[in-house]
Amino acid sequence: MRRLPRIALIAALSIATSLAGAQVTQQGSRYLFRLHLTTGEKISFRIPFSFSGVADKPLYFHFGMKLNVKRVTAAGKATIHCTLQTGGLALPGIDPKGGSFDVDQRGRVADEGSAPIGFCVLYPKDPVAVGESFVAPVPSALGGNLGGGTAGAQATFKFVGFADVRGHRVARLTFHVSGNKDPGGSILIRVSDGVIEKYFTSFTVTLAQVGKPMPVSATIIRI
Repeated sequence: MRRLPRIALIAALSIATSLAGAQVTQQGSRYLFRLHLTTGEKISFRIPFSFSGVADKPLYFHFGMKLNVKRVTAAGKATIHCTLQTGGLALPGIDPKGGSFDVDQRGRVADEGSAPIGFCVLYPKDPVAVGESFVAPVPSALGGNLGGGTAGAQATFKFVGFADVRGHRVARLTFHVSGNKDPGGSILIRVSDGVIEKYFTSFTVTLAQVGKPMPVSATIIRI
């Protein structure tokens, strides 16, 4: 099972790219999604995930993620340092000290730098009404270009509405990705500060190390 760390790395990169979200502000009957982070802000997540197709039974992992917002410019562009906690599992290409990347208010990562992560949703330019959908390029977290995903694939996101979760008001999104086998999931975005409250995804990747489709499922939970 020497190939396991490499496979775990690919699965981890596929699910660990969903971090902070967008501040949700009302504009008439629509809502504008924008990233809003604060210098010095620290955010933590736990990431239980599993994948099948390698062993007789599904393999389960419990990772963690810590984000440290190093600075935010007047234009809202943030520099974030991310540390992925793997529970002692050494993953090729993952620096235990973490890495950094820059992201703008719409979640666009200009240069991922030394961090093995990005952002989950490229938020639309214009406000979105409840019930409306928007299409955006697919990051690897949603089964896009990583591990057998289709380069240039698109995801359709639907703004379902609002809910109260663990004492917080959240905006609810669902998504489906084209160009892969049944990838999709749901996202809860905390309205007060724009950080993801909970994120679930499932998709299928095909890896050269395995030689057959490998179902992946993951949940990212803010703590």
